[in-house]
Amino acid sequence: TSMCDEIVLRDAVNGFVRRLPDPARTVFVQRYWYVRAVADIAEEQGMSENAVWVKLHRTRERLRDYLVERGYRL
Repeated sequence: TSMCDEIVLRDAVNGFVRRLPDPARTVFVQRYWYVRAVADIAEEQGMSENAVWVKLHRTRERLRDYLVERGYRL
């Protein structure tokens, strides 16, 4: 991929993340930007670890759908 493609993809992902409601945005960013442990995120957010895993799974599915709608092949 070209640098331009990478920038467009980055902007699409950032746009998706900006539109997420909390706590989905916080959980997603903590896990995938800051590479925090699920246990730490759960404790900080007052959630069970299972709830964090479920929220991450659903958010990844939404991200996939968001990108496919914008023409990305995954």
